[in-house]
Amino acid sequence: MDRVTLQQRIAPTAMSYGSVGNGKRDPRVEAAGSSDETDRLIPGQTKPFPDQETSGPWSKLVFGWMAALMNLGNHKKKLDPEDLDLFPMPEDCGTETLSRDFEKAWNEELKASNPSLVRALYHAFGFDFVVGGFCLKLIHDSALFVGPQVLNGIIRFLQDENAPLSRGLWLTAAVTVSQLTMSLCLRHYFFKCYKFGLRIRTAVVVAVYKKALVLGSGERYTRSLGEITNLVSIDAQRLQDLTTYLHAVWYSFYQIILALSFLWQQLGPSCLGGVAVILIMMPVTKSVARWMGSLQKRLMTAKDNRVELNSEVLGSMKIIKLQAWEEPFIERITKLRDEELHRLRNYILANCFSIMLWSAVPLSGECLAPHATAWCVCCGFLTIAFSSRIGRVYNICHYRT
Repeated sequence: MDRVTLQQRIAPTAMSYGSVGNGKRDPRVEAAGSSDETDRLIPGQTKPFPDQETSGPWSKLVFGWMAALMNLGNHKKKLDPEDLDLFPMPEDCGTETLSRDFEKAWNEELKASNPSLVRALYHAFGFDFVVGGFCLKLIHDSALFVGPQVLNGIIRFLQDENAPLSRGLWLTAAVTVSQLTMSLCLRHYFFKCYKFGLRIRTAVVVAVYKKALVLGSGERYTRSLGEITNLVSIDAQRLQDLTTYLHAVWYSFYQIILALSFLWQQLGPSCLGGVAVILIMMPVTKSVARWMGSLQKRLMTAKDNRVELNSEVLGSMKIIKLQAWEEPFIERITKLRDEELHRLRNYILANCFSIMLWSAVPLSGECLAPHATAWCVCCGFLTIAFSSRIGRVYNICHYRT
């Protein structure tokens, strides 16, 4: 193998997010060909990806700062992890920044008589998510009901032969602007939700990892290795997944009120049939959510036991080999795995039943039941899943060394 080619493969390149390089390259490497950075760029492109924080207003509005990465993926047909080295990481999403902000908020929360992980996460990262998400979702849901009203106006315009043309043009412009506003607001709303979820997941993973390194010997007996592993790999991910549904607690009411008011104008008392479906399905969905919460709790317990035994076996592999204990431990692990799969099957079946219920109710309640069912299911799952995840993470973070 050529020495220059070998050096290109084994020589480390110190690069950070958004950096072009370390500025020190071997002349032989420069003579042999382009650098790793230019290899990952589109032919003819010599600049790294644009930074989100320094992009212009229009680029931020339409996510234009993502165009370079998308063009690279379109050119290569598949993005590699190394391609993201050139994509600048936002400063407020860096691991050190998130960990520092969370530790500051958590230390302030520990001074209170009743520390809360939810309040700590809110004080650290939640302001933009709560305020920005509220404004964006409020605008989106308000524009959501412009379409039916404009459609009603267009029908009346077409039926009226004496209606001026300007009225039809204004109605067309209104529905166009409302759809564009809905699209932009919804995209930025989910962007803020996913960004907030990424922040809290990173902060929780780092906090749990740091606390696990300094746990006292007495605390290690109460918290197994499998449970700590699941906190980092599963519970933190579930917290991130919940962020897209947190605003459903208020916007579901807003959607129901607007839908009822508009339907009352069109149908009168007939729209109360949908309200009856809402009232009937509230306790049903609450019971289903509690049932799934109990199934999920049992599934997590089985997963913790299986991960703990796997870790013990891997850590004591020499002793197991010397004592010829392979078969007994294989049977134990297989038994725990079968139990976990059994509980996982029950949870999946319950989830399918919940989805079937969620999808079937709107057919009987026409257009009102989807909002009610969505609110009931979201609130039920948020109450159980979010509280259980927060409780598990809070317990491990609150332990003294």
